[in-house]
Amino acid sequence: SPVGSAPLRDATMAAVLRHVLANLGDPGLSVAGVCRRFAISPRTLHALFEGRDRSFAETVRALRMERCAQLLSDPLTTASITEIGARHGYPDPASFSRVFRRHFGLAPRDVRAGRAQPPPPRKVAEGS
Repeated sequence: SPVGSAPLRDATMAAVLRHVLANLGDPGLSVAGVCRRFAISPRTLHALFEGRDRSFAETVRALRMERCAQLLSDPLTTASITEIGARHGYPDPASFSRVFRRHFGLAPRDVRAGRAQPPPPRKVAEGS
C-alpha cells in the first residue's frame, strides 16, 4: 500500500483530518495543499480515504457543511448566511446555498430561521 502500515495509515489519516478541521475556512484547502503539508502524493492521500464512505473532497465538503449548519442553527451567531458560507470556502452565495441544499435537503435560510434542523453530524472517524 502506498500509505504503509495500518498504524502509520491511521496516524496519517488522523493528522489529515485534524488539519482539515482546523482549516475548513481556507478556500485553498485542497488535495495539493494537504499533500504539500504532509509530504505525501495525491495517490497516497486518496488511498487514505479508500474503503471509507467519503472521498477526501466529499469529506471536506461534508465537514464544511456540518460546521455551517451548526453556525446557522446557533441563535448566538450574528454572521449572515453569506458570511458563514464565505468563511467556509464558499465565497459565492448561490453556490453555497446549492451545496448546502444538496447536502441536507434544506435551504440555509430555513436552518437560520429555525424552520428546519439539519441532522446531527456523522462522526468522521467512523468511516465517513
